[in-house]
Amino acid sequence: MYLGLKYADLRYWASLSVVSQSTCSKFEGLSYKDLVALKKQLISIKPNLLPISTLMDFDEYRMRGKIMIDYIADYLETIRQRRVYPNVHPGYLRNLTPDCAPVEPEPWDHIMDDVENIIMPGITHWQSPQMHAYFPALNSFPSLLGDMLADAINCLGFTWIVIIGTSYFVLQASSPACTELEILVMNWLGKMIGLPEAFLHTHNESKGGGVIQLIGGNTYSVRLWTSIDEYKF
Repeated sequence: MYLGLKYADLRYWASLSVVSQSTCSKFEGLSYKDLVALKKQLISIKPNLLPISTLMDFDEYRMRGKIMIDYIADYLETIRQRRVYPNVHPGYLRNLTPDCAPVEPEPWDHIMDDVENIIMPGITHWQSPQMHAYFPALNSFPSLLGDMLADAINCLGFTWIVIIGTSYFVLQASSPACTELEILVMNWLGKMIGLPEAFLHTHNESKGGGVIQLIGGNTYSVRLWTSIDEYKF
């Protein structure tokens, strides 16, 4: 029934969690009923056509995670031995990687070999003590571990509210602990750098307190918009 389909198309179809009419256009010549049967048949005879994300289970994740921590620790411990600025030419990576994404997932060991032998030679090692164009930051061991936990929780730290009079009614809390933790930490920072109490979240005269911006550009944009509102340009 599927002799005329490419293997990549078969993998795509088997990976779909829901069979829908809209995806039938990708497989000309097959009806919706045929595609539903095809999905069931593919999963039964070819388990590795399942979504790639299912191929690493919890046990392998635990093992690979421990190996990755060792790799990171070794990298930072021996970073002085690495050339700070890479000796590569523009386009070097194109000649070392395939033209197309692989159809089959590669073993994790092969991926790490590529990281060390292909990616690392083109990396500028910003965390090296010999890197004088900038300063090492944002990768203390506690922060690296914290990033792992934050990536695993992977929540969005904002809360929608509606204002009715002087009361705040929460309509939907995407992650209350994350939102409140940001408020508390911004208060700590404001006190550390000696900001007036009106800049803090917990002060009665506060106009909102601080928020964490991802990059400097966002900070400038926020300041420009507040200036426009304040001075009515």
